[in-house]
Amino acid sequence: MGWVSINGIEKAILSESIKLKPDYKIVIKSFKKDRIVEIQKYNNEFKILEKGFMKKTFQVKEDELKHIIKKLIDYEFPRSHRVMVTIKSIK
Repeated sequence: MGWVSINGIEKAILSESIKLKPDYKIVIKSFKKDRIVEIQKYNNEFKILEKGFMKKTFQVKEDELKHIIKKLIDYEFPRSHRVMVTIKSIK
């Protein structure tokens, strides 16, 4: 996806997360690449790794995903105008 505007990023990430295949992950990085959020899909659950201000791991279902993504984008990228979004293979 490349550099994506922070406006409306939640919708783009949510739709990409739902279509994500099990061997892939979505990586969201700040400009300086010091804050990272990774999303992986396992069956009907999502594993979200937060590596930035806080270092946490979340295990959520699809109905909770929108809330967590919005919270993490607001917390990890408060002053960002654009973020780098890539889809990578886990293997």
